[in-house]
Amino acid sequence: MKRIALTVLMVVGGTFVALFPVPDRSLPPVTTQAPDVIGSDTARTVAYCPWARSDAILDSTFSMAVLGGADVEIMVPRAGQVAGSVRRAVPDVGSVVMSSVVPFGSEGGVVEFTAGPASALSLGAGPGILASADCRTSLSKVWLLAGGSTLPGELLELRLFNPFPQDAKVTIRVTSENGAEPESTLETVSVPARSTRTFDLARPFPQRGVLALSITDPDGFVIPALNQALDNGDVALWTAGPPADQWFFPYAGSGSTGPGSLVLVNDGVEPTSFLVTGYTAAGTVPDVTDGILQPRSVVVVPLADLGITDGFEVAADAPIGAFLIGRSDTARAGTRGVPTVATRWLVPGVGSVGLANLAIMNPGTESVTATVAYGERQEKVAVPAGTSVAFVVPAASSGAGGFVSATGPVVVGWTVDDGVAVAFSMATPIADE
Repeated sequence: MKRIALTVLMVVGGTFVALFPVPDRSLPPVTTQAPDVIGSDTARTVAYCPWARSDAILDSTFSMAVLGGADVEIMVPRAGQVAGSVRRAVPDVGSVVMSSVVPFGSEGGVVEFTAGPASALSLGAGPGILASADCRTSLSKVWLLAGGSTLPGELLELRLFNPFPQDAKVTIRVTSENGAEPESTLETVSVPARSTRTFDLARPFPQRGVLALSITDPDGFVIPALNQALDNGDVALWTAGPPADQWFFPYAGSGSTGPGSLVLVNDGVEPTSFLVTGYTAAGTVPDVTDGILQPRSVVVVPLADLGITDGFEVAADAPIGAFLIGRSDTARAGTRGVPTVATRWLVPGVGSVGLANLAIMNPGTESVTATVAYGERQEKVAVPAGTSVAFVVPAASSGAGGFVSATGPVVVGWTVDDGVAVAFSMATPIADE
């Protein structure tokens, strides 16, 4: 078993839907109450997107995938009101640009389907920019979010999206390489109903190499996300996740970023051990490294130091948070891991912003065959036990998205890399019946 020196930071605390007419079938009203859905994301009928943007530089897209087709309503709230909404039919996959819902702004959105299972993703592409922000289908009272930086030339924004008609109050704890970062303005934060609050983290925490946040919702619900941007460069979005004791990443980076950094967060009050296992196209690399996460601490693990270039798994003795951050001189990308395996996955948006590298990881002990469906095409991919294999999905000419079905449990995610900008995305598992 290989041990490495870790940096420990103490923590306080396919068809394009716009071409389809609006259906005659009536839709239920956009969700007005916070649902009793707390836990891991699986494909459902409502998705909460903490980021969508429309301006002169970037017009993001709500990308959707639904088994069997459905009608969908997309609502963008702003300052307590519904700033805009649209209704469309989604045959299997589809997309709606933000500007058709709200002409200008950076907000959150709610995507509600009449049937499911379904999922959504917010994607953006512009000059030197590729961005992907997953839309949550579940909620949590405790969120972990880590990996952003405020070094010169790097902007970092915390987004708190409250799509519900009840105000929310949250508490935020922050750490950096300097240790605990008490900040009175974040101890109690109000997020009005149907609104998004943003915080420029570079102001209270300038020139920090890494920031980690623990966000608790004592009253109401929010969906947190980080927005990392380079001056005149790429943009990265990634959402928070609740703690879990197992995390899967089907890829370790992209061509432009190379292997990224694994960021682990322990918000508990007891030490927690963790173990990292690697998965390559040739097989499993067991016990790549292990370590101890001290109470309310964060650990940064450069994957290149471990020789991890493909997929990997993190197992812990208690629930933690896990994030993958990719960076180069021109690119930033980030994503949380996936806490579960499944035999079926929805992959909204794949192919919509260029040629994508779809990764399928099989952490089990039995080989499986995965069927990848996108557009009018289907491909079968052999995924031996204990491996992670890559599958290239070409850029879509109209619409985008896909579906993966495997003969055994797998993990699915994808990246897009144009040589300058990069985006990381995870697929959405469909709960096995």
